[in-house]
Amino acid sequence: LLRDIQQPFNQISGFSFVEYLTVFITFIYGFVTWRFLEGWGVIITHFKKLNIGYDYIPWTVVGFLLMLDMWWGTWGREAYLPKNILFFFLSLIVPALYYFFSAILFPLELLKRGYYNINHYYYRNNKTTCLFFAMILLSNSVVAIVMEETVFWSSENLFRYFGVAIATAGVITPKLTIHRVVLILGLITIIVHALTE
Repeated sequence: LLRDIQQPFNQISGFSFVEYLTVFITFIYGFVTWRFLEGWGVIITHFKKLNIGYDYIPWTVVGFLLMLDMWWGTWGREAYLPKNILFFFLSLIVPALYYFFSAILFPLELLKRGYYNINHYYYRNNKTTCLFFAMILLSNSVVAIVMEETVFWSSENLFRYFGVAIATAGVITPKLTIHRVVLILGLITIIVHALTE
């Protein structure tokens, strides 16, 4: 991109450096959002063919709400993005993990090839779902601390640590009851966090 002589030195084609970096992160979140919407679209389109249990759809809702909550809270990190490329790389961890989380929740490639036993897929991968849930929350906490968005024992991080703890319980045990408790507590935590922020 060529610099316009009339533009300030820290802008290219009307974009500041922070905006330029933020757009890249936004693309990743856009792909994650697309995956959720595409997955729900496939489910709606093929609902009668699919074998879906009671646990799967709520997990997708919790995942999407958590993504929105995290996206809402990331604006404070923008000031750190242009300071160092390591801050930029650090800021990519949460959306990248979120993309993999969405890929686990929505096996679009399998669905498009005719695999309709979503219930079996979910139960086979529920520990992985909980693992990514914990990794997203933990990495979001680390990023927030490093970028001085919050301190280690802030109320924001306490919500994250609680989520990591309940998700870790889902990783450790194969019991469906524990996974349902993780799901319910995760949903309650997201709602309480959204209402108190």
